[in-house]
Amino acid sequence: MNKTKRIILLIARGIGVLLIAFLIFILVSPMLINLETAKEKILIHFSEQTGGELLYEKVDLFYFPRPHAVIYQVSLSLPGNVTGTLANLKVYPAIFSLFAGDVKISKLQLITPNFNINLPFRQKEKKVAISPSFAKEMLTNILAYPALNKSSFLIEVKDGRLNLYDENDVSFKFININANTRLLLTRLTIDLACKSNLWKNISIKGLINTHLFTSKGLVDLTLFNPKILTDYLFPDSGFKVSNAGINLNLDFKSDKHHALHAKVQSHTSHLTLLKENENTVIKAKSFICKLDMDEEKTKVYFPDLVLDYPKLKASGQFLLDRMVKQTSLDINAKKVNVGSTRKVALALAGNSGITKDIFDIVKGGNVPQITFKSFGKSPADLGNMKNIFIRGRLRDGNIFVPAALLDLKDVDGNVTVSNGILVGKNIKARLGNSFGTKGMLELGFEKNISFYVETVIQADLAQLPPILERLVENKPFLKELSQIKELKGSALGKMVLDGNKQLVDVSVYASKINLRARYGRIPYPLQIKGKRFAYKGTQISFDELNAVIGKSSFSQLSGGITWKDEPHLKIKSSLSRLQMEEIYPWLLSFKDFGSALKNIETINGLVTLSSLNFNGLVSTPERWRIGTNGEFDNIVIDSPFFSYPIFLDTGKFNVTDSITLDTVKKIFFVESTIFIWGKSHFGLEGNIIFSKGKPLLDMELKADSIDTKKVEQIISCIMRDKKPWPLPVNGVFKIKSKIFTNEEFKFNPVHADIFLKDNEVFIDFTKANLCGISVPGYIKITDDHVEGYFYPLAENQKFAPALSCLFKKDHIATGKFNLTGKLSSVSKDKDWAKALNGNLKFTAESGRIYRFGLLAKILAMLNITEIFRGKVPDLVEEGFAYNSIKAEGYFKNGKFIINEWVIDGSSMTIVCEGYIDPVREKIDMVVLVAPFKTVDFIIKHIPLINEVFGGKLISIPFKVTGDPADPYVVPLHPEDVGAGIFGLLKRTFMLPVTIIQPLIPDEKDKDTESVIEQIDP
Repeated sequence: MNKTKRIILLIARGIGVLLIAFLIFILVSPMLINLETAKEKILIHFSEQTGGELLYEKVDLFYFPRPHAVIYQVSLSLPGNVTGTLANLKVYPAIFSLFAGDVKISKLQLITPNFNINLPFRQKEKKVAISPSFAKEMLTNILAYPALNKSSFLIEVKDGRLNLYDENDVSFKFININANTRLLLTRLTIDLACKSNLWKNISIKGLINTHLFTSKGLVDLTLFNPKILTDYLFPDSGFKVSNAGINLNLDFKSDKHHALHAKVQSHTSHLTLLKENENTVIKAKSFICKLDMDEEKTKVYFPDLVLDYPKLKASGQFLLDRMVKQTSLDINAKKVNVGSTRKVALALAGNSGITKDIFDIVKGGNVPQITFKSFGKSPADLGNMKNIFIRGRLRDGNIFVPAALLDLKDVDGNVTVSNGILVGKNIKARLGNSFGTKGMLELGFEKNISFYVETVIQADLAQLPPILERLVENKPFLKELSQIKELKGSALGKMVLDGNKQLVDVSVYASKINLRARYGRIPYPLQIKGKRFAYKGTQISFDELNAVIGKSSFSQLSGGITWKDEPHLKIKSSLSRLQMEEIYPWLLSFKDFGSALKNIETINGLVTLSSLNFNGLVSTPERWRIGTNGEFDNIVIDSPFFSYPIFLDTGKFNVTDSITLDTVKKIFFVESTIFIWGKSHFGLEGNIIFSKGKPLLDMELKADSIDTKKVEQIISCIMRDKKPWPLPVNGVFKIKSKIFTNEEFKFNPVHADIFLKDNEVFIDFTKANLCGISVPGYIKITDDHVEGYFYPLAENQKFAPALSCLFKKDHIATGKFNLTGKLSSVSKDKDWAKALNGNLKFTAESGRIYRFGLLAKILAMLNITEIFRGKVPDLVEEGFAYNSIKAEGYFKNGKFIINEWVIDGSSMTIVCEGYIDPVREKIDMVVLVAPFKTVDFIIKHIPLINEVFGGKLISIPFKVTGDPADPYVVPLHPEDVGAGIFGLLKRTFMLPVTIIQPLIPDEKDKDTESVIEQIDP
């Protein structure tokens, strides 16, 4: 027999001996054990060990396969409001203790147990520090339970049920409970599985050393839904668990040094939180977490966290060192969806704290990779922003700048958070239709911590006004900003925001500007294109801008405006084209311009400014500094005060300014300006100086003709509804006109210097020719009177053209004349002619008179007498020949009083005395006519007369009265002839004179008057 067969034979013999011994034990043990006593002791022992009350229907004892008692239809009541029923309760005592008469339970088997536990009233939570010592204390309390205070035991549960109730009948239900708990000396093993309304399945397997307090185990949880549990534990919580399905596995162990090591794994889990009627879903694809904890340190490490919602992948660790009081948290995440993460984080963290601070700013986007670090002395310090460092890159992000109310979209760039400040570099972002690049962002999370935003931006200018309205507090600026409407366009530039939640400094630097807008102070559309624009604090500056206002254009604009104290404007332009048909109505909208120019209806044409410099406070026009030069073309000015439009053909002007003793002087130069008004052509040049006082005028006007009606129209237009004094300007205005006309006279030429000073206008006529008569002199006009002095002078001038010019009729008289005089007038009203005074002296020689109303009527009167019928010369046909004419007299209050007037004719002599009042249109003269060329004829044919006169000169008197334009001539009785005129005639001829009164037939009066009317010029 070989060795193998012998071994098999020995094993078979041993098994046989054991079977025989077991059979003997079964047969003999009932006789050795007192069965009734054992049954009673088992029940008593169970009650003592559990502390409860046991009711049952019956108890059976069995010996096979080992001695045990089966208790049927058990009702059980235990301390702690625990009640329950069991279909069967199998109690297995220790066999050897039975032989000694003692009962020690070694095994319990619960068949279909159904227990109900009333939970105690919930009390305010007490914070408990989780540590290995705390876990050891809990385990010790559990093992101290009398039923478990054994060297060995086994508890089995089959198909059990457990219901937990609170005062509100909230129940936790556990079914299909199958458990196996064994204690062997110091080794406690647990194997449990069940279903519940908290989860679908749970499996717990573990091993505990009750002496060393070491442990290890596995927990497998399927579709855990903590809704009922969280509602019970946190009834007042702001958010609830709406739905969940959590799958996880827990692998743990602890060593003799009380160090706990655990590993948690989860897969395909979801959790839905409800807060303020809004669901927040968390979906985990996989999760691995490792825990190492001892009395000194706690380390939580999660190498893999993959969430489908919020979308992210993360790993990290938490360290807590209790000895040195240090704690830290490090997290590395990838592929983070900020929007979903933000929603979940805010739902979990609530409306305060670091989470809210961060996600109030970062609202959306994707983060390819992010690092989170925090440190402190305790876990509570991890939430302090000053202890947190975050670094990552944001793509397609959404960042909100709270202080500036800027909602940035499509944000891309590197972001760090350190010492409570978020810093972004190389940022790309979009704000509405504006796009920013190369951006820099600094934001503080605490109140009054400054923030800084800088970016190169391709801006949609329509968005700019609302942003500035939110950020800028300067009221003058906001007032002007409110005038901008319908802003459209774009600009490339840089924007800087520097400030805090209370105050923000805005800076804008723009180039490649292209905008269109409506500005309230300009009635026409505004377009601007150019290169440079800057806004910072209380200042705007610009350069190389081209603007179009309606039909007008401004090129190469530069300058700026500041409003720190008062708005200060500075503008420079190299070329501007102003269409006056639009610019003039706009100027009328300004108060000062409107009141001064309201009587000019329209101004059309083009004004070109080749340069423009403007500098000054907007509120003090008198201190504005203006420099410009330019020209105009085809300007047409129309006003109801003008008979004809004024046409300004071409012209140049120049305006400069200077500062003397803190006084700004603005000089407006006009160069070679040509304009047309009616049929007159004008040239204007000179300057106007605008200083602290009144404008100072130094201008010269040249014209081919000036009509006094136009001058009166201009004066009426300017002075309408105004008192002229004091004068609005000072200075001198020089006029040179080839022709100066009024309703009656025509001067050719007129040169005059008009001096303007406060309450006085002084007009110096340096050259004035009235129909060949030089009329120099001057007029002085003040606020209370007008005075004028003139010195008419004519030497050896032709009579015919002078009379034709004066009376606007030809063939009046011929010859040559001389005129001297001195005239003056001082008046307090406009009728200065009534105050005319002075003297005149007139001589003429060698000519003929063809048309002279007074002379014609006298000759007609002579022609109808019996003496001179047919012998009087015909004025119209042959004229009245004269050798000389001499007149001398003086003006007094507008009336010309004749001292001497003698016409030495070829056929007769005429002398006159009296006065002519052209102002009042009156004449009163005595005229003596001496037809001495007919004396021989009279004497020869009328001997009686010859005897009467004795060879003396015959003279016939006439009385002239009425209107000088149509005088009334009648014969005068010789006795009514004054000695003065009689002596004048005697002195003229150096002969004795006899005055006669010829007979004039009555029947011919009518015909005579008819003839007079025909002869009258």
